[in-house]
Amino acid sequence: MHRQGSKLALLALAICGCLVGLLEQKRPCAGKDVLPDSLQLANHPLQGRILDFTRNHGQDRRIWSYALASRRDLYVYLPPHYRKSQVYPLIVYLHGLWNDEQEFLQVAHYFDQAIVKRKLPPSIIVAPDGRTDECGGRICPHSFFINGRAGDFQDWVLYDALGFVANRFPVMPDAEHHAIIGVSLGGFGAYNLAIRHRDKFRFVAGILAPLNIRWMSERGDPRACFDPFNWGWRNSLLDGKEVLACLGHGLIRIRVEEIYHPVFGDDSYAIVCAAMENPIEMLDRFRVQHGQLEMFVGYAGKDEFNFQAQAESFLYYARSRGIRPRVHVDVLGTHNDATAQRILPVCIEWLGERMRAYGVICEVRPGETDELQESHPASQAGESITPQETPPAAPSPLPATKPAVPRLPEPEQLQQAPVSPASLPGRTNSSAPAGTPRWGRWYRNMPK
Repeated sequence: MHRQGSKLALLALAICGCLVGLLEQKRPCAGKDVLPDSLQLANHPLQGRILDFTRNHGQDRRIWSYALASRRDLYVYLPPHYRKSQVYPLIVYLHGLWNDEQEFLQVAHYFDQAIVKRKLPPSIIVAPDGRTDECGGRICPHSFFINGRAGDFQDWVLYDALGFVANRFPVMPDAEHHAIIGVSLGGFGAYNLAIRHRDKFRFVAGILAPLNIRWMSERGDPRACFDPFNWGWRNSLLDGKEVLACLGHGLIRIRVEEIYHPVFGDDSYAIVCAAMENPIEMLDRFRVQHGQLEMFVGYAGKDEFNFQAQAESFLYYARSRGIRPRVHVDVLGTHNDATAQRILPVCIEWLGERMRAYGVICEVRPGETDELQESHPASQAGESITPQETPPAAPSPLPATKPAVPRLPEPEQLQQAPVSPASLPGRTNSSAPAGTPRWGRWYRNMPK
């Protein structure tokens, strides 16, 4: 019996060794995605297409960032029936806390369905990575997409990522054709970037976004509900153990040192850096006026971070300045992906309505359309049209001239605009004669 038991034990060890060997052979290489077909699964239900400029799917296709001096991940969505002869609006999607650029793979179908149903103009969408490191999970801090102590992430988005896209895809250059959407801390970065660069973006949306990170009551309670008669300001970020939110029925506690210290620092100057980047304070410092930005604010009624109080304080101050953002409240929502995905379709529908109000459509470049090429087959073949080839009754042929470039309708022709066209940001060519091209390259992808 003892010999039989030892033989069975040796046989079991041999089987375990074979299984371990097989598992080692099938283990994916380091740096590859555990699900190499995640991009294919995301592209399968789409009418458009997502292009991969990451290292998440087996190959390293990342682009170089001069602002961060490293390679960074990026996804680019092309709309259905994409053609290089058209010039498309641009939408920037900034991911939220504890996520990376792969968050866009889960929400791309919302944009695709809106384009197919003609609720949103066909647009090129850019989704850059905003993590401060290449790690994942809670241990990898979010950059807020600002130029902070973690790096120049706002320059990475504005100059490197958008410069890469503008140099390779036909993108409309005017601010009226650019929108930026952010979720959670990405919404903070979206408002920060749009307020700073109102000449680059016309539409900005924040979903579950902290729009006033210095909110607290007069007694110093950052968890207090918003009350305009009980309004204080946070004046310190030194206590790294301060709890910002409790998740999982209080089992997981998110502290200041995990969210704010990697970006703003842990010294006495950190609160000054936070105040300089705070969206509600930037409204006053950059003198944002009614009509300069089209805003969308979506927040949850039961946000664990109390971002609803921050959003309500931002809305209160914005309305006092005459700014009327579009607001959507998910009363029973919390700070999670499910709530964000319930608010996102409402945000996309709002964006489509506002883009149509400003006449945002796809332009066609002169001389590159199929109609122009079919109407001049002889000129394509290099043959000259002589007077003898024309019918006797027809007049002599005129020299070929380029047709006038179709201009987009001005927003004032569609609805009453709050300000004059000359004062709109990005409308530097409003007095140009008819036929002047409106596209160009305002992005730059070069070393700083």
